[in-house]
Amino acid sequence: MIRIAQILSYLLHPSLMPTMALMLVLSIDSYLAYSINKQYKWFLYTLVFVNTFIFPVIITLVMYQRKIISSLQLKKRSERIYPFGFAVGFYFFTYFLLKKTAIPQVLLSIILGSTLTLLAVFLITFKYKISAHMAAITGLLGALLAIFITFQANYSNAILLIALIWGFLASARLKLKAHSHSEIYGGSLVGGILVFMSVFFSWG
Repeated sequence: MIRIAQILSYLLHPSLMPTMALMLVLSIDSYLAYSINKQYKWFLYTLVFVNTFIFPVIITLVMYQRKIISSLQLKKRSERIYPFGFAVGFYFFTYFLLKKTAIPQVLLSIILGSTLTLLAVFLITFKYKISAHMAAITGLLGALLAIFITFQANYSNAILLIALIWGFLASARLKLKAHSHSEIYGGSLVGGILVFMSVFFSWG
């Protein structure tokens, strides 16, 4: 069970959620999926993946190599501050880059919501530890709910699937003793509320 929990935590790494959100939204049969061409989709996927996953991971690996952090899992609250801080910078950089392109508003709002979520997690980390994993997965759920409500898009199956995955991921994080119940719920509230509001109110 521990091994399964570890695999699930890696596959659903918080930094993968922005890319997963875009791919999921654009793969579902809806007007949005057909509103941009294939080349631009891959430009989006590549830009977001590199800036919100590859670069933050490289920074974290360098910090680990230089003994700035003692674990790649960032178990200590104090050790999360620097990696999260750099990641926030990359997320904002991605948002401002995309804002200059012809990206649909709803996708830009997802990126902004993800960025604000990470910023909130970063700031909270100075005082408390909350789950970045749960903030990210619930942010994805919040984005889908907002699109479902706003556009009446056929996202019901995807929403149910992500809700189910939320449960598995929460159980995995608890099984690994990575977080307490309050840290799980705290992260979920932050991610769910910020991304939902960003998409629902078309922030960005």
